[in-house]
Amino acid sequence: SSEVDDTSTTWAGTIPAGGYGAPGASGVKMTIDYARYYAPPTSLFWAGSNSLVWNNSGNWIANMPVTSTSDVVFSFLSGNNLATVLGNDLTIDSLTVLEMNNALSVSGNTLTIGAGGMDTTSANHSVNLNSVINLGAAQTWQIGSAFPVNVNSNLTGSASLTKANAGTLNLNASNSFTGSLYVDSNASGIL
Repeated sequence: SSEVDDTSTTWAGTIPAGGYGAPGASGVKMTIDYARYYAPPTSLFWAGSNSLVWNNSGNWIANMPVTSTSDVVFSFLSGNNLATVLGNDLTIDSLTVLEMNNALSVSGNTLTIGAGGMDTTSANHSVNLNSVINLGAAQTWQIGSAFPVNVNSNLTGSASLTKANAGTLNLNASNSFTGSLYVDSNASGIL
């Protein structure tokens, strides 16, 4: 962190009497060497270093295992091959898909998603859920407008699901989902 403080020190230089001026007219510049982001300890970022299997902790940055409190994230850090496999039934709190190099697919077993739901608002490729998806708690799926989320296997559970944002959510299988399905009043996309 940094700050300009003219009350106790002049380590950042003397502040001009009239201030630094308007941003467009000022000659003052700030250069940043690097920025570091510290993710919450529940955030798991997929690297796919060892295989394509979720239950191999070596596939997650910092070798963290998937747990029921995990907020699973796929992004540019995830590499190119995103045809992932669960490996066994898994429970997570949330699934977030950011900008990636390719479309994400999740296959095999059952993925239970908790109250954190799903967020694909920043996704730049489609998301294909080929595993059975179980709604473990009432949740919202924020679906980005550019690329669809395709649930190609059974959607199960009795919790409520709210589809939000302008993206398309395709439910492409016979589903045993018995909860309430809501489409957010601000969502203009197709369900």
